[in-house]
Formats: sequence, structure tokens, C-alpha cells
Amino acid sequence: MFFGGYDLKVMRDINSANMALLEKGSRPARRMLSFRYPVLAACNVHGVTKDVFLLLAADHRIAVDGVFRIGLNEVAIGMTMHFGGVELANGRLAPVFLTVQ
Repeated sequence: MFFGGYDLKVMRDINSANMALLEKGSRPARRMLSFRYPVLAACNVHGVTKDVFLLLAADHRIAVDGVFRIGLNEVAIGMTMHFGGVELANGRLAPVFLTVQ
């Protein structure tokens, strides 16, 4: 089951509480990336924010056919993404998909 992630209105404020929350929220993706066996992620819904990072952290991804949107909405609303998220996207996505739509 995927989740939407953080309240982006709150996360726009850079402070120690939000940075601690970002650190905790990044743990599942970091654990997936370091897991010694291949990780498979299946998606049958829309995917935004943290959902996408979990999909990108998986070694293999499958999805159902449908009218779903999967994307990092931080980019679409002009927020700065954290370095780890940018590197994960750069490493897993073809350049054609690294655009703001």
C-alpha cells in the first residue's frame, strides 16, 4: 500500500523538525536500496511524492494499465527536492522523463 507522503505546505518551511521528518520518511527507500535481494514494487493507483520514491527504490516495478498519474509533484509546484531524491530519479529514470509537466 502506498501513501502520499508529507503535507507539502508544511514541508516548504525548512526547519529542524521538518528535516528530521524527511530523514525518517527516507528510511524505507534507503532500506530498499540496500536490501540484498531484488525488491519488486507493484502499483495499481496514482503515485505521488513518497510513493514515487518507493517505486524508484525498487529494483523492478510493475503496474496495471490505466489512466494513472505517477510523478514527483514537488517539481510541479516549484519545490526544491532533496539531493537523495534527485539522485534516485536521475539513476532510475530515462532523461526524457526528468521534466516538469
